[in-house]
Parts: sequence; structure tokens; C-alpha cells
Amino acid sequence: MWDPAAPFTTRVDQLRAFGAALPPSRYGPFTATEWTSLSYEGATACLRVPYPAVPTLVVNSDLDNITATAGARLVASRFPNSTFVEIHNQVHVSALDDRDRCAAPIVRRFIRALDAGDTGCAAHTAEVRWSTASRVAAVAAATMADAIQRWQLNYGGTDRGLRGGRWSWSGGELTRFRFRGARFVRDVPVFGRATWRLRTRAVRASLTIPGRGRLRAGWNVGDELAVATLSGRIDGRRLRAAMLAP
Repeated sequence: MWDPAAPFTTRVDQLRAFGAALPPSRYGPFTATEWTSLSYEGATACLRVPYPAVPTLVVNSDLDNITATAGARLVASRFPNSTFVEIHNQVHVSALDDRDRCAAPIVRRFIRALDAGDTGCAAHTAEVRWSTASRVAAVAAATMADAIQRWQLNYGGTDRGLRGGRWSWSGGELTRFRFRGARFVRDVPVFGRATWRLRTRAVRASLTIPGRGRLRAGWNVGDELAVATLSGRIDGRRLRAAMLAP
């Protein structure tokens, strides 16, 4: 939208010209003014940023879903004297609460000596692991949550699972759901029953995943940052877990 090598006043003119050339539909559902007027984020966030030839450290993580590595590399490339470090198996702001003792020491070394030093640890941080049983249980809970969300627009009493199977509902103040092979993902068909008490917002379910096991799940859809409790036996192993409600 504007040339990072251009002076500030030129950048402003370039941004205006770019915005004027786009049809209003490209900004939908917002207006062009709304989209470009945020001072801390979006098109104008870096409008005044200089790119001096000073030692610059850019640290990013490969699992960061807020600032992706591609964008971080682009930022680093604009500083003539930059060092880019990608921390594996980490998310946003990896130098804070650094349990792997990798990103934080790199930042401290750079501040102290303007040199990142040995960054080999960045490729060897601990992998993110989640058991297969936990994944199956989380998908079953998501299957149930998907039905609850779609219930609000369902007046026929039945519907298809997102990727196959069916589910149905009946009742009012106490709404009952029944799952017949409903699939939120292709390889986890879910059978069983669930209830949703509209007054208390409490959800409870007893579900079966053929060939994998049985699961009980519950949470309150009215709670902020609600926590779902999961228990049962999956793949022959006892499961007791908690997760943010889907």
C-alpha cells in the first residue's frame, strides 16, 4: 500500500491513492475510513516507522497465529542490519514466560551485546503434544457444541452433522439432543444424547465414539471462558480432562 523506503509524507499520499483505487466492497463489511484509521493496527500501524540501519532483532514463533513467520521475515528484511530468529513449537511472544529458556536468553544477549549469539536452541524447543484420546474427546465435545450453535436457527428438529451423520433435538426449557453418527470431523462419528437446560445454560452429554470409547462431557454455555469437563474411556484408557469449552 505504500513504499517503506519512501519519506513519511510520500507514504501518506501513496496510502490514500491505494485506498481510493479499491472498490468499497473490498473493505466490507467496514468502510475504507474505518479500515485505514486504526493507529495501532492495520494499514496505518507502521506508517511512521523508520527502518534505520541499527542492529535489530526480530523473534517470531512458527505456531504464532497472530503474527505469522512470513510477515515477521518481511519486517526483518526492511531493517538493513537485522537478525531474524524463528522459535519452533512456540506461539505469540515466545520470550515471555519462556519455559524452554531459549527466546528470553537470546533477547537478553542481544540487548547486552547487540548480538543474538548461539540461536541453535530455537530449533529444539519442546514439541506441543496432545494425546490422541484428548483429541478424540475434544472433537466429540465440538460436535455437540456445533449442534447447540446451529439449534438456534433450526426449526425442523433435525440436521446433518458438519461432515456427515445426523443429529436431532426436541423439547423447550430442557432441550434434548440425539446424535446418530454426527461428524464434526470426517473420522470421528459421534452417537449419544445431550441435554441443555436453557434457564441455567448447563450442558451435559453422554456420547459414544464407535471403536474408540465412551465419553461424558459438560459445561455451562453462559459462563465467560467456560471450562468443559470430560471423562470416560477412550482407546482403552481412562480419561479425565478439562478444556476451554468449544
